[in-house]
Amino acid sequence: MLFPAKIENIDDLGFIRALITKFRADFGVSTSRIFVMGYSLGGDMAYRLALEIPDEIIAVAIVATNLQTDDNLDCRVVGKPIPVLIMNGTSDSIIPYNGGFGVGGEMIRSAQASAEYFAKLNGHTASPKTTRLPHQIASDPVFVDRTVWSETSQRSCWSRSMGVGMSYHIQS
Repeated sequence: MLFPAKIENIDDLGFIRALITKFRADFGVSTSRIFVMGYSLGGDMAYRLALEIPDEIIAVAIVATNLQTDDNLDCRVVGKPIPVLIMNGTSDSIIPYNGGFGVGGEMIRSAQASAEYFAKLNGHTASPKTTRLPHQIASDPVFVDRTVWSETSQRSCWSRSMGVGMSYHIQS
């Protein structure tokens, strides 16, 4: 999908790098404390930053979007590990939880495949362990499955809430 910034040849990475430089100079922000959070299309930007400039940010949090498929990924992937938190609603009518066509017609991974992409990027090769978390309220129809990759020094977790809840994927 071609977004207006792409069509108009706007340098998104240059803009983000300029913000980082300004925050370091004006406010003394440490590069070890720069986190990026994005919702929906902002989540796509957060994915892009995680893949293209992982040395300039410490982690990303993404809400309501999945990672595009490799043939549709329009960025320069440097292949370095980075902590990622992904939150998607299982009943999202715009971004399909199980992958498929996104709002702009582009192919996107499922929420789980997005989490697995970053688990692999972070060096995890073994199968994860999944645990169903106990209900805090017995009548609550939502359940949470917590999936953890832990065979490396960096632990990664993907938790899935089913029903009316959100899905949480944590990669570290």
